[in-house]
Amino acid sequence: MLAQEKTKCEFNANDENMLYFGCNAFLKKQATSVTKGFNELLHELEHCTDSEQKQKIEEMDEIIDGMNKEEFTSVFSEELSFKIDKMIDEKKLLIENALLLLKHVGYCNTLKGISSGCFNHSKLNKKVQKMIIDENEKKEETDENLLVELCECNIFFNHYFSTELLSICLHCLVKAALKKEKKEKQKEVEIALLALSKIGYNKIDKELYLNEMKEIIQYHREHRNLTYLAHQSTWRFLISRLFQDRSLGQVIMNELHFGRVAVRELEELRGNVDWKRKEEEKEERRKDKKKELVILRWLGTLEEYFLCFKLWNAEFVWLIGSMTRLFRASRDNYGEISEQCFALFKRTTDLKQLKS
Repeated sequence: MLAQEKTKCEFNANDENMLYFGCNAFLKKQATSVTKGFNELLHELEHCTDSEQKQKIEEMDEIIDGMNKEEFTSVFSEELSFKIDKMIDEKKLLIENALLLLKHVGYCNTLKGISSGCFNHSKLNKKVQKMIIDENEKKEETDENLLVELCECNIFFNHYFSTELLSICLHCLVKAALKKEKKEKQKEVEIALLALSKIGYNKIDKELYLNEMKEIIQYHREHRNLTYLAHQSTWRFLISRLFQDRSLGQVIMNELHFGRVAVRELEELRGNVDWKRKEEEKEERRKDKKKELVILRWLGTLEEYFLCFKLWNAEFVWLIGSMTRLFRASRDNYGEISEQCFALFKRTTDLKQLKS
């Protein structure tokens, strides 16, 4: 009962043991056929070696990938955050393995656009933030891989950041995203850029990121080294900066040609999705799901752009044309995309009327 009454992840010493013992019962109660397998693997983690834990976490990651929104939000709860923290304290789960799991949760949470605040005020979140500061203060002895994973988890599960934490995480993840020459680092670069795109509208001095972001974009233009998601995330991070610094608009449009890039990406993605695939073809449609989510993220980024930087030029006209083709392709079987396109048409019409 106590587990259901707590809503802010704030526990005192007397609460903790009661909540811990009630956690497994709570998770079982919430279980569906998908989440049940996840919860069983979570329980098994306590009795595994390091390598066995990593293997089971890979299995858990596959289950997470297939979860729908309801299953995802039922599993990733305040109680789960408490359980993972307890397992770490009792040395039943290595912090490095916990971070592997949490990083993938945060990755899916961000990609699917699911708003989950279950870790925000938790002890686990505070533990991660303290580890970031402690690891960063080691200087020469810093474990860079550990620091990257800590920073990714911190950003994935928070909306607001202290100046100190934001500075550390920004520097760390920009550095990780610059590892562009190595193809085997592609997934790591994608995760780092996805985390950066989650920072939102926090004010950041452009000296801390602009040259590096330009380098990432310009290198990709020549070598096509980024995944669709990594490339989109780079732009989302930049466009979000417009809310605090409108002067970036000239760099984004005239130097980096955002409109032209967005058209190319939407056209490529549109050509790579089977738009005639119906909802009932679930197994086949799953193959297109990530591209569908990236398209939705591009449309969300375009909405931010239209709100912040109202430059009515040829690239703007190309964007409208690309969205029109995307709307026509998606309207029969991909309702979420077609609805987002329609909302954007209305947004641009309203802005045009205001401009006139």
